[in-house]
Amino acid sequence: MAVWAALSAAGAGASPPGAARHSSIIPTPRIDKLRPERVYLAAKEAPVRIAFRGTDPAKSLAVQEGRRLLAERLQSLTAFGLLAPAAKGAITIEKVAPAALAGLLSGAGAAEKLEPRRLKQAYLIRAQPAGAGGTVTVRAAGELGLYYGMVSLCQLIEKDADRRLYAPAGLVADWPAVALRLARTSASLNTPEKVAEFVRWMPAYKINLVGLAFQGPSRNPDQNFLGNVQTHCRRCRRSGVLETIVYFCPFRGAGLDFRLEEDKRQYARLIGWIMDRGAHGVAVDFTGVPASAGRADFEKVLRLTCEGVEAKDPAGYVLFRAPPTGRISSAGPATTEMAQLLSKLPARIWPTWTGPYGPLIYRPLPAEPIEAWAKRAGRRPFLWVNRVFVGGQFSTPVEAGSRQYLFRGDRLPKRLGELTAGVHLSAGTGREYDKLAEVFKPDSIAYLATAADCLWNPGPWRGPESARRARRFAKVMIPLLAGEKIIGPVKKNMERIRLP
Repeated sequence: MAVWAALSAAGAGASPPGAARHSSIIPTPRIDKLRPERVYLAAKEAPVRIAFRGTDPAKSLAVQEGRRLLAERLQSLTAFGLLAPAAKGAITIEKVAPAALAGLLSGAGAAEKLEPRRLKQAYLIRAQPAGAGGTVTVRAAGELGLYYGMVSLCQLIEKDADRRLYAPAGLVADWPAVALRLARTSASLNTPEKVAEFVRWMPAYKINLVGLAFQGPSRNPDQNFLGNVQTHCRRCRRSGVLETIVYFCPFRGAGLDFRLEEDKRQYARLIGWIMDRGAHGVAVDFTGVPASAGRADFEKVLRLTCEGVEAKDPAGYVLFRAPPTGRISSAGPATTEMAQLLSKLPARIWPTWTGPYGPLIYRPLPAEPIEAWAKRAGRRPFLWVNRVFVGGQFSTPVEAGSRQYLFRGDRLPKRLGELTAGVHLSAGTGREYDKLAEVFKPDSIAYLATAADCLWNPGPWRGPESARRARRFAKVMIPLLAGEKIIGPVKKNMERIRLP
């Protein structure tokens, strides 16, 4: 708990001397026009009234979860702050049409037109004082945007010396620069109970995809992997706040041989089983490819995967992780062979790429190598960032001797959303990388918040300011998420697993 004491004592709510006033929301909003004026949400020792328009928490788990977080935040500040439903509330959660939200964002100062994938994650918060009280309205065009808006509102609400609840006046207009922000962990080295905590935190960071990586024998997938797929893919599919991509390598151990019809059928059945469990897509991992090219024909395996995913979910994702070396590789410049392969494959397949330096981005990555890769390959890469955990190669102390760590956002280009199809983080909650820590500690929570901050809004990202916001994020969100229980009996789920 020494780290948590340090986080709490480090000026969590205060801006640096001389800095302009901003909220402490993390990820940092794209547009922040908040003022020092306070909007009080209720009388002293009275509940806050909340109203819903265009959406119903009883019919949307995403909105329901956002409401739960708000209620927990108010209760953590004062027991009298519990939400009370009303026809007209101090807090209004409103779902609007996409065109209406686009107009609101433009009116707030947004200069870019958002494609549907980013627009459904966008939200706008407007806080207006009115005499002794006031109103705060969260608007979005989709349930995920409403959820993100409520997570941000949790970070805005405070109490004064008289225990009255308030939010700063003004507005926040927000949307992600990078449409697909993925955090991956091992589904083989970690039990479903451990992965549950990892999965629980990702939506609060506004990370919208989680990767569940297979690391066992390909012919006989391990029980942890199967249990994680069965438990978390279905749960995330229902929740509406997180999507899942299952990473599978068919070539580990005595792997599959795609020259054999029975092995191809076995692989197709597994892909179907994964998608039937609720996964939003599959990443095909060729890192264990044997020397025999016939066993691992890239085009054949990727087309088979694409067909299996599309049959279950026409909008499903397919990622392609090439071997780390060779003429078709996940690192270095795009080769003629890579370009030829991708030209034969559906545009829905996104190749992952670890950058021009090898498996690690160990120095700043300019825009030019990414642009050159995309031009040569014919499509943008899904940038793969390795070693994202406290003490890993993509972390650095906030300052000399500090126990708080920062994401190395200084190594990534500011135009990240334009240059890539998405960003993959190989993330960890401890110092063992793929193996998750027994307890998700405050230092890891704050560190991963700085990573999420960089992916959401890379343009103005600055390490010290991100660290300040991350400290406050940990202080606000730990009481809201630390005690949540996994939905459904995990062990019973695992006992019922039967592969086709």
